[in-house]
Amino acid sequence: DVVLKVPEHSTDTLLRLPLDRAFSIPGFVSVATGTLRDGSLRVGDAVELQPEGRGVRVRGIQVHRQSVKEASAPTRAALNLAGIEVADLHRGDTIVQRGAFAPTRTVGVELTILPCARAVKHRSQLGFHAFTSETSATVLLYERNEEGGGGLRLARCLHFVACRLVV
Repeated sequence: DVVLKVPEHSTDTLLRLPLDRAFSIPGFVSVATGTLRDGSLRVGDAVELQPEGRGVRVRGIQVHRQSVKEASAPTRAALNLAGIEVADLHRGDTIVQRGAFAPTRTVGVELTILPCARAVKHRSQLGFHAFTSETSATVLLYERNEEGGGGLRLARCLHFVACRLVV
């Protein structure tokens, strides 16, 4: 039942491919892998690496070790990228369409606090995970009720440390 309720991905959505690793292969220079979450990619596409905003070109695509000319979400993909060294690719970076997304240091969130968790206090530091990004953030609670006991809380997360967040 749960699987049937998952919304279908559309190739009409904006491209978003969070990177989980990068390496070099002789003859291919920079290769990056990740799960193509939204949109589609073609060999030859000029894309952008966020959060740096750096332009790169897709030289090749592999899906499950098969070279393809195009990949559509949702799928795992390995990209041979031109215009960037492997040392400049990091876990948490995101391949997007040029000009479509911008990095942020502030997001609004709805926190689900488990009943067994300790209270989340205003201005506390929490771990923050988004796609392949992992960082810590300062949490500003909209309501100052800092009692424990679980439930939903609206908050703003800001001042991400070592941020590679593109949402």
